[in-house]
Amino acid sequence: MTELLVIGAGLTGLMAAIAAARQGARTRIIATGMGSLLWTPGTIGVLGYLPGEDEPVQSPFDALDALRQRRPRHPFALLDAQTLRQSLDAFRELVQSLGLPYRGAEDGRNLLLPSPVGAPRPVFLAPAGQVDGHMGRPEPYLIVGFQALRDFYPTLIAENLTKLGLKARAEFLPIDLITRRRDFSPIDLARELDAADLSRFTNALKRV
Repeated sequence: MTELLVIGAGLTGLMAAIAAARQGARTRIIATGMGSLLWTPGTIGVLGYLPGEDEPVQSPFDALDALRQRRPRHPFALLDAQTLRQSLDAFRELVQSLGLPYRGAEDGRNLLLPSPVGAPRPVFLAPAGQVDGHMGRPEPYLIVGFQALRDFYPTLIAENLTKLGLKARAEFLPIDLITRRRDFSPIDLARELDAADLSRFTNALKRV
């Protein structure tokens, strides 16, 4: 008999199901397709902004007391810092075991990464491959897209990063470096990148 029913296969639902199963609960997930994972950047936020503030939080754990004062019923306000840290550590251990290491700032501060439209986005943990793209880097940005790829706009990202005073440019590569398909989504492209011979792609990338 199922003891816990989780509706939705987004990151929150999956982690809730895993945590419950590890504690011995008979758990079932109800979902259609891939859930919201397709539309998320894959990063983990703890406390990016305090309510009513426009500036991002630099040290989320230092700001928890201020959050409790302003929003005492917020989920993070109901947790103690130790429980929150243990949950983050459990997530990092899980994804590390799956071959997807996550990293954060060494001093426990938020990282500022570009959002999908080139705006600053405070995050606490990110896939290791994203961390070097933090907005404090001195190197310029090269935003590379594929022709005909839906829902990704390198030119817009580069323009918005430039408006923030960062050096950025956009380039596009032909999709036939990866696949012969003409109708594809980001998840289709990700699967092709996992399976395809990437030598032509990497050579083209070196030239842009």
